[in-house]
Amino acid sequence: LATFFAIAATGASSSPDLQWLLELKAGFQADPLNATGDWIPPDRHRNGSTSSSDPCSWSGISCSDHARVTAINLTSTSLTGSISSSAIAHLDKLELLDLSNNSFSGPMPSQLPASLRSLRLNENSLTGPLPASIANATLLTELLVYSNLLSGSIPSEIGRLSTLQVLRAGDNLFSGPIPDSIAGLHSLQILGLANCELSGGIPRGIGQLVALESLMLHYNNLSGGIPPEVTQCRQLTVLGLSENRLTGPIPRGISDLAALQTLSIFNNSLSGSVPEEVGQCRQLVYLNLQGNDLTGQLPDSLAKLAALETLDLSENSISGPIPDWIGSLASLENLALSMNQLSGEIPSSIGGLARLEQLFLGSNRLSGEIPGEIGECRSLQRLDLSSNRLTGTIPASIGRLSMLTDLVLQSNSLTGSIPEEIGSCKNLAVLALYENQLNGSIPASIGSLEQLDELYLYRNKLSGNIPASIGSCSKLTLLDLSENLLDGAIPSSIGGLGALTFLHLRRNRLSGSIPAPMARCAKMRKLDLAENSLSGAIPQDLTSAMADLEMLLLYQNNLTGAVPESIASCCHNLTTINLSDNLLGGKIPPLLGSSGALQVLDLTDNGIGGNIPPSLGISSTLWRLRLGGNKIEGLIPAELGNITALSFVDLSFNRLAGAIPSILASCKNLTHIKLNGNRLQGRIPEEIGGLKQLGELDLSQNELIGEIPGSIISGCPKISTLKLAENRLSGRIPAALGILQSLQFLELQGNDLEGQIPASIGNCGLLLEVNLSRNSLQGGIPRELGKLQNLQTSLDLSFNRLNGSIPPELGMLSKLEVLNLSSNAISGTIPESLANNMISLLSLNLSSNNLSGPVPSGPVFDRMTQSSFSNNRDLCSESLSSSDPGSTTSSGSRPPHRKKHRIVLIASLVCSLVALVTLGSAIYILVFYKRDRGRIRLAASTKFYKDHRLFPMLSRQLTFSDLMQATDSLSDLNIIGSGGFGTVYKAILPSGEVLAVKKVDVAGDGDPTQDKSFLREVSTLGKIRHRHLVRLVGFCSHKGVNLLVYDYMPNGSLFDRLHGSACTEKNNAGVLDWESRHRIAVGIAEGIAYLHHDCAPRIVHRDIKSNNVLLDSRDEPHLGDFGLAKIIDSSSSSHTLSVFAGSYGYIAPEYAYTMRASEKTDIYSFGVVLMELVTGKLPVDPTFPDGVDIVSWVRLRISQKASVDDLIDPLLQKVSRTERLEMLLVLKAALMCTSSSLGDRPSMREVVDKLKQV
Repeated sequence: LATFFAIAATGASSSPDLQWLLELKAGFQADPLNATGDWIPPDRHRNGSTSSSDPCSWSGISCSDHARVTAINLTSTSLTGSISSSAIAHLDKLELLDLSNNSFSGPMPSQLPASLRSLRLNENSLTGPLPASIANATLLTELLVYSNLLSGSIPSEIGRLSTLQVLRAGDNLFSGPIPDSIAGLHSLQILGLANCELSGGIPRGIGQLVALESLMLHYNNLSGGIPPEVTQCRQLTVLGLSENRLTGPIPRGISDLAALQTLSIFNNSLSGSVPEEVGQCRQLVYLNLQGNDLTGQLPDSLAKLAALETLDLSENSISGPIPDWIGSLASLENLALSMNQLSGEIPSSIGGLARLEQLFLGSNRLSGEIPGEIGECRSLQRLDLSSNRLTGTIPASIGRLSMLTDLVLQSNSLTGSIPEEIGSCKNLAVLALYENQLNGSIPASIGSLEQLDELYLYRNKLSGNIPASIGSCSKLTLLDLSENLLDGAIPSSIGGLGALTFLHLRRNRLSGSIPAPMARCAKMRKLDLAENSLSGAIPQDLTSAMADLEMLLLYQNNLTGAVPESIASCCHNLTTINLSDNLLGGKIPPLLGSSGALQVLDLTDNGIGGNIPPSLGISSTLWRLRLGGNKIEGLIPAELGNITALSFVDLSFNRLAGAIPSILASCKNLTHIKLNGNRLQGRIPEEIGGLKQLGELDLSQNELIGEIPGSIISGCPKISTLKLAENRLSGRIPAALGILQSLQFLELQGNDLEGQIPASIGNCGLLLEVNLSRNSLQGGIPRELGKLQNLQTSLDLSFNRLNGSIPPELGMLSKLEVLNLSSNAISGTIPESLANNMISLLSLNLSSNNLSGPVPSGPVFDRMTQSSFSNNRDLCSESLSSSDPGSTTSSGSRPPHRKKHRIVLIASLVCSLVALVTLGSAIYILVFYKRDRGRIRLAASTKFYKDHRLFPMLSRQLTFSDLMQATDSLSDLNIIGSGGFGTVYKAILPSGEVLAVKKVDVAGDGDPTQDKSFLREVSTLGKIRHRHLVRLVGFCSHKGVNLLVYDYMPNGSLFDRLHGSACTEKNNAGVLDWESRHRIAVGIAEGIAYLHHDCAPRIVHRDIKSNNVLLDSRDEPHLGDFGLAKIIDSSSSSHTLSVFAGSYGYIAPEYAYTMRASEKTDIYSFGVVLMELVTGKLPVDPTFPDGVDIVSWVRLRISQKASVDDLIDPLLQKVSRTERLEMLLVLKAALMCTSSSLGDRPSMREVVDKLKQV
């Protein structure tokens, strides 16, 4: 008000604009640069100010000849506050208002003078809408409001500004569409609406803006196609439509934009090919179409773009070769073609790109060698050829690239050594050569790379010592040499790497001690030396100096001594400590965990003693605590109950005593509790029942007493493993057991439990194993056990006091492999259902009961021995084979069986029971001793085969001659299959039983060492039992002929059923429906998961394919040929590597350069089988283009957004919507399995879970 009255007092002597300028200034809150310091009212001027009262002389003000304000320019003066709308409106001669690059807030001026020509309010913090009244400033030629916080829609009235030449309103919060009225801006030369939230399509009326030179609409949500009318803007030099949702093709009329210099449409969903017409835009300097769905090949017309400096077509589906003409683009500085489907070799002409600074060709299908001519690209700074199929060596000419900063060649099939010349790349900062087949030693010249920041050489075959010169790379922050064949000691020169934050030397053959100078790496955050042969103590100074250390991984070494105290006292940022599988002793440092940052502590399988330090309770973030397999004693500290994040606790197999602290149940996130194998006493705390997330509770092998708390049953709904075996528990099994719907493993054996088995157990439908043996359970066997359709590993109720009969419902357990009801008081007859329906049963023990009547005959019981039924006085049978390991009863020889049967019948009439047994034994010995002389039996004379338990399926002995007779001397007419491991014959025994006999060739026959190795491997395979693995019944060898005997699968292979091979045995099984295919997928996955996770040692199949998936009479899948690669590999050096690499179309890409099979290569092959099941296509289908396999075909079709019907097998008829969704989910799992990155492939257990969730 004082300012207003001061202005009024001056009367007519003042400029007519002075009042409004002072009003404008009044809205300014801060003027740190004193930009308007001379804007002083006249009254202050009379009081001695040296400033003029004439506003035309004020800073930032320009006037006309008539002393009227025509321009206000206060740009970049750090002003804050608001802009007075009324003040601006009254400056009726104002032509330029520039308040840009300040910090003004509030709304834009809603009233503008009609005289205004240029409005620059950009780079402030203005809010609110763009006022529609702006259209009243009809003389506007420039409107700059970009980089503010303006919101709302762009007013359609803006189209009335017919003289507007520049409109830049990007980098705001606008929403809604671009108004069609924009077509009225006929004078517009620059239109910038980038980086807003604009939606809808690009108005076709833009084509009417014939003077338009720059169109920038990138970083919005625009959709639809690029309107062809855009190409009518013949003056366009910049077309920026990137980061939108545009679809459809690039308009072919693009050739009309002869002046175009920048074409940027990256990160949209454009389809089709790159049009040849782009080559007509001869002025193009920048062409970026990255991140679309473009297909086809690189058009030859691009060779005409002589001015082109940047060509980025990465992240599309462009195929074909890189053309030779690429080398003619002499101006090219940046070439990015990565993440496409380019194939063929890298053209040598690329050496002609003398100005090239960046070359990105990664993640394609390029093959051949890296051309040596690449060394001629002397300006090259970044080179990425990663994730291709490149072979050969790294050219020494790379050493000539003196400006190179990034060399990224990982995930190829490069061989040979790392060239010494690489040390000449003095500016190299990133060197990534991992996941290749590089061998030889690491060159000492790497020490010359003084600018090196990151060095990745992991997953190669590098050998020799780590060069001491590596300590000269003083700027190195990341060093990963893991998973090689490096040996020797870790060089002490690594201590010179003061900037090192990440050192990863895991899984090599390093020996010696951890060098003490490594302690000088004071910035270390992750230290991983695991899975080597390091010895000696962990240096105290190592951890005391590494104050920033977050992860310490030293597991699986031979380290001795105690865990350093400094780990606890100095490394306050440690989140992960894994020192498991060493030879450490001493005690756990008492202050470990006191920092509160610890998340994972794993000290399992050492010799650590002492007590568990209570300080661990301070680690509120600790979620994984593993101290199992040590000598820790004392009590479980109650302080562990303070660890709110604790999820996994394993204190098993120690010497812990006392009670389980009930406060442990305060850790509400606990999912696994393993306290087994200790000396714990007292009762199981009721409070454990409050752990809603608990999935595993293992308290077995302790001295616990009392009853099983009912709260565990009622309060732990997610529990899947409940192991309370080998304690002194009493009372009854809780009747509510059946509410545990997630229960898979129940082990309560070796206690004093009594009462009946609760019938509710039948509701635990996911149970895989039940062991209630060696208790005092009474009553009958509940028929509800028959509802446990997933029961697989075993059902053991032995050594109890059970009575009553065997419920026929047990026969419904078709997946069960071991059933033990021995040593009870069970009576009655054996139900027929057990003999006929329990098709997976491998071991049966009904001995020592009161069973009576005949033993049922059937395919299941026919392979059991007499010991399965012994000590049942009223039980009778004439068809069971002897349990004597030395017996030679042959189910393949009917006449002796009939003779024995006949004599038994006669003896039963004339002799007492004793005489009968004596006579039967005499005849048995006489007949089979004569038959056995001079022949090779299935259970051979080696110690490996005397024990029938190696081959649970083998309840009779077959001779070599039996098998030759059953296969017509291995006649070609009996061949039912062949492969890299041998030929398979159908064998029909005289009894009518059908087996499959595989003849394998093993070199070194007669060599005791080779024979022993071969027999040991076969014996191991003979013990492997899973319902989805083809069972190895036995082995026979005679004069160099080696026969493996398997169960016969009548419905042939999955390959036959999917692809119509003639080898289907005329089973007329028909086309597999989707339900069957899904069941087969789950079954195969479960079989592979068993090999990968449950066998010791783990087994890698190496040749998973649909031909090795065999189907039984119910189309249940069984995976064959598991373990054979290892058998033949260990016995023969004459086989080619292709025998073990897998089959064409199924081989994981990394095998080509690693030549090493792993679980991950199996998972890739299984992913291919999944794709076969869904699509019905062959792995390399004749309908695919050259060089395309099923994996790339599926990825391409999905990227092209093909319909589901285009992907699924056309033989699948009447597929429901639900089934289509299931197929897509299975394809999603298949894509994960076939990921080019090993780390992205799931484990087989994860795959099983995903398929079961479909």
